[in-house]
Amino acid sequence: MTDQNKSRVTSLRSFLLIIALIFALFITHYIISVRVPGPMIHPIKYKIITGTFAFILDFSQFVELIFGIPYYTTLNTIVDSLDQVKIRSFDHGQVLYHDQYIDDVLVRIYTPSNMSKTLLSPVIIFFHGGGFFFGSIYSHDTMTYHMSMYSGAKVISVNYRLTPNIHYPISIEDSVKVTRYVMDNYQEFSIDPEQVFLCGDSAGGNIAVVVERHLRRKQKTLIRGVLLLYPLLQLVNFRLPSYLTNSPYNILSLLREDILTQVTNFYVNTSFTKNELFKNQHLSFDDYNYFYSKVNLEVSKKDHINAKSHQDTWKLFNENISPLLADDEILHNSPSTFIGACTYDVLLSDAQLYFQRLQKLNVKDIIFREYRIFHGAMTFVDFPVAFNEAFDIIHDCAQLRVDRTKLYDITGHLLFDSLLNSNGIRHFFYFMGTEKQAERVLKAFNVLPTSPPAYDDPTNQDRGEVHVAFHLGPGICGHKGIVHGGLTATMIDEVSGAAAFSCVGPCFTANLNIDYIKPLLIPAWVLVRAHVERHEGRKVYVHSFVENGEGEIYAKAVALFIKPKMSVQEHIQQK
Repeated sequence: MTDQNKSRVTSLRSFLLIIALIFALFITHYIISVRVPGPMIHPIKYKIITGTFAFILDFSQFVELIFGIPYYTTLNTIVDSLDQVKIRSFDHGQVLYHDQYIDDVLVRIYTPSNMSKTLLSPVIIFFHGGGFFFGSIYSHDTMTYHMSMYSGAKVISVNYRLTPNIHYPISIEDSVKVTRYVMDNYQEFSIDPEQVFLCGDSAGGNIAVVVERHLRRKQKTLIRGVLLLYPLLQLVNFRLPSYLTNSPYNILSLLREDILTQVTNFYVNTSFTKNELFKNQHLSFDDYNYFYSKVNLEVSKKDHINAKSHQDTWKLFNENISPLLADDEILHNSPSTFIGACTYDVLLSDAQLYFQRLQKLNVKDIIFREYRIFHGAMTFVDFPVAFNEAFDIIHDCAQLRVDRTKLYDITGHLLFDSLLNSNGIRHFFYFMGTEKQAERVLKAFNVLPTSPPAYDDPTNQDRGEVHVAFHLGPGICGHKGIVHGGLTATMIDEVSGAAAFSCVGPCFTANLNIDYIKPLLIPAWVLVRAHVERHEGRKVYVHSFVENGEGEIYAKAVALFIKPKMSVQEHIQQK
């Protein structure tokens, strides 16, 4: 080897060594040092995401120091630019989307590709999170795409203006403008004006609540429901239990005391310091009493209470800034509401207190779900940072619109409540139609194993035939890697019962005979299809199959269902 070649090899080794050293320093400083707030399925993935955000924040603040460009501008630019270059591995044409302006506000509209061309569609108007200063229709694109796909509804994602270039109430005004225009011009968007839902995550949840109340006061057509995903519902008390528990972990490197202080100051145009807010030094004794009387709690004895309020504290009690603290009369008239909260989140107490207030006021159709995952998880539904719990949240909130007349609390149902989770039955979808259509859906599932298309063909709902696609997770095995036979029986019983129900209404399983043909391996999508073989008076005979949609059958069954002579309620009363 010549001296020149040796020199090149030495230079290359030195370069690679420097790269490896930089990478090792990055891993040590930004990844290994991340503290996981509690048990979760993918702690390493959480560390990588949080460490990456910490690096982007440090880089943005470095740019601000050197070039004077505000860190939040760089932060938004980096995140938004990912929408232009990301590989849309989840996008197989199930949802069509485009950008447009509505009354000078940019929106992104998602439309399921299998949506009826003649029927008016439900719509979910979505307001993104990000503390009012961060985020966009681009940062939440993957999440809103899946929301449209799971719900079968149009989704209109609103790109409202951000702080600190503007302050409250500009973000609200942008959001109200879009919502009113959509509702007033529903035919332009082919949407059902009686099936309008508002949805938001984090700060977007705050906007969704405030917009609904604004429209209610203006006596507009009532909003059908509100979907709140780990919502920010008050900016008064920063020493609630979830703040004390989760603040030390700096969730995602974004829920830090300094950034949350900026969230407040940017949005409300105030001048609080971090110590004032996070030690509640901005509150007087009267402020404390007022806050805790609103949320029906005793005043905390642990906090130092000042004799005098901060000069800006009064702004935080505005019900449009802290909607948790609205008067009972306003909360009492709230529409159907889904509240999805995260265990590892400083905002968990906000969600819990809001749910408790609605419950105490006997507001109908309220569902609260807590997920053992971190704040912001719903934005991570794309490879390689997807979390199963994120799909759970999107799926659960999307079901608020599945029944178009009433929101049902399905607590206690074996399939919906106990087994529906990331380790058990991750997702499932009922649809009607021919076997050929069902096979087409399953083929789509095989291409897209974590993001199934919701399928509903209203022109082909044959009475007595039901297909259900189940996404099975790793926690339902008998032998390792093989679905427990009891779970297979449960799926068959549920789907067969649905087929029988379509003929005679409420009925009970009298007999169920199952032939197990081959092991069902997990994780997997499977199709359970059932059809009524014959119907004799109160008796319904159902045949069912568990398969992959391509002719491979795992189990088949014959069942007998009997319609009772009296209703279930009458049976209970007799007992």
